[in-house]
Amino acid sequence: MGKYDSAWKDILKTHFKDFILFYFPHIAKNIDLTHPVQFLDKELEKLAPGNRSPGRLADLLVNLHSRTATEQLLYCHVEVQGQKEPAFTERLFHYAYRIYDRFKSFPLTLVVLTDSDPYFYPDAFEITTAERYVRVEFHVAKLLYYKKRAGQPEYRDNPFARVTEVQLEVNELRRSGKRGIKREEEEYELKKRWVLRLYDSGYRSEYIRSLLLFLDWVIQLPKELEWKLMDEITEERGGRVMPYVTSWERIGIEKGKQEGRIEDKQEVLIRQLSKKFSLTEEDRETIKNTIDVNKLDAAIDAFVFAQTKEEVLKLLR
Repeated sequence: MGKYDSAWKDILKTHFKDFILFYFPHIAKNIDLTHPVQFLDKELEKLAPGNRSPGRLADLLVNLHSRTATEQLLYCHVEVQGQKEPAFTERLFHYAYRIYDRFKSFPLTLVVLTDSDPYFYPDAFEITTAERYVRVEFHVAKLLYYKKRAGQPEYRDNPFARVTEVQLEVNELRRSGKRGIKREEEEYELKKRWVLRLYDSGYRSEYIRSLLLFLDWVIQLPKELEWKLMDEITEERGGRVMPYVTSWERIGIEKGKQEGRIEDKQEVLIRQLSKKFSLTEEDRETIKNTIDVNKLDAAIDAFVFAQTKEEVLKLLR
C-alpha cells in the first residue's frame, strides 16, 4: 500500500482547501479557508514514530484557522484509509489524545475511506465501563457514497471529484477478480481513457498535472505498457502534450537523485524530450555535456509544461 501514500498525500497537500470543500462542506463553514494551511509532518512523526498501518494511504496533521471566536487555531488530523482495520477507531483515538496532550487542543479528525465495503464505516470510538462512558466521534467520508456528488456540476472544478471517480473505477476493476494479461489490458485502457479525458478537460495545468500524477500512482502498469501508453497518447495528441512524468521516467529520476548519477538524469531528459519534440544531435550533445545536477533537475522539472524544447534546453546553457 505504500505506493499510494505519496499519491494521496501529495494531492491533499496541493489541494487541501478543495479537499475540505468536497468531502466535508459542513466543516468548511467553520474554517477560514482564506488563511494559509500549515502542515505539521514532523510533529505528527514525533507523536507516533514508526506507527504504520498497512491500510493507511495518507496521514496528515494540519493547522487551520477557525471562524469561531473561542479558538483561532484548529488542529486537524486527516487519515485516508484503504482497507478494513479492526482497531482503526482506537488508533484514531490514540492520535487524538496525543495531539491534545502535545498542543492542549483536541483535534478535528477527518477520515476518508477508499475501500469497497459498504458496511465499514468507523465514525466513533467508545469506552464503556460500569462507571464511565467515553465516546469520541470522527468525521467520515466514504468514497462509495460520493459518486453522485462527484458528477454534480458545482464540483466540476474540484480535483477531488475526479480523484473519487478514478479511485472508484480502479476499485471496481480490481474487485472483478481478473488477473494476469486481462487485468493489465483493462487497467491500461482505464488509464488511457482518463489521461485523454484530463487532457481534454480544459482544467488549469496544475490541476491536470496533480490528477495525472495521482492516476499514475493508482494504476501502475508494467514498464513496457507505460512506454506504449506514452507513445499512444503522444501520437493521439499530436505530439504536443505530455504534462507529467510517467512512472518509469519518475523511477529514473528518483534513482538518479538517490544515487547522484548524472548519466541517469541525462538519459531521462533525452528520453522525455525526444518523445515530446524532435532532438538534433546537437541537442543531445548539449544534454550529455551538462554535468551540473541542479541544471539537469531544473530542465527535467521544466519539461512538464514546456511548449518548445528551447524552454528546456536554455536551462542547461
